[in-house]
Formats: sequence, structure tokens, C-alpha cells
Amino acid sequence: MLWDTCIWRSKFGTNEITEENVRKDYLDIGLCFIHGKDKDGKTMFVIKCSLHTKGSKEFNQLQKLVVYWFERLERLTNGNQISLFFDMSDTGILNMDMEFIKYLINLCKSYYPNFFKLYYYF
Repeated sequence: MLWDTCIWRSKFGTNEITEENVRKDYLDIGLCFIHGKDKDGKTMFVIKCSLHTKGSKEFNQLQKLVVYWFERLERLTNGNQISLFFDMSDTGILNMDMEFIKYLINLCKSYYPNFFKLYYYF
């Protein structure tokens, strides 16, 4: 698993992803952001699902955005666990993107397995 993660990081260019090479408009829309701490003191990372519509964004750029945030959070928290919060308020059928959800699940399971303490859905 560790070797697979190293290969993925190399192929994806994880270490080269910075704020400068992530699409600024994707950062500015507020799809993903840090929002305080949960009751256990873990940093909360929020994904606001209502701001995403399937097909409206380049999928590879969306992937890069999520990896950028995960890497940034890992540095900010010194590798401590975080809580992932899916804000489903004002979300409808158009906002459901199964490809993106599968990507997030695989990313969390395969490449960031101990990074998340809790997953919240609201």
C-alpha cells in the first residue's frame, strides 16, 4: 500500500501542487474550505456540495483542488487527523456527482487512510 501511494503521488504530481497551479476560480467559489474544529478538536474540512454541478468543472482540476486541500491540511495540522464534513444543504439531484464521490472515497481510503477521524454528512 505504501509503495502504491508513492507511485500515485509521483504520477499525480502531488508534491508539485500549489496554490499557483490550482485553478483560482475553483478556490474562490468556496466548494472546499477549512472551518474551525469539531468537538474533539480536529480541524474540519467542509465540502459544500451545493456549489458543485456535475460536468460544470474540469474533473482533473477538481481532483487537483481536493488533493491541494488535503496536502495543505496535512501540513497545517502536522499530520494530525481531520474531520471531513459534507454540507448537503440546498443540494439537489444536479449536484450529485457519483464520479466525484467515488474519487473522494478512493482518495481517502487508498492515499490518505489515517488522515480522517470522522466523516459528517449534513
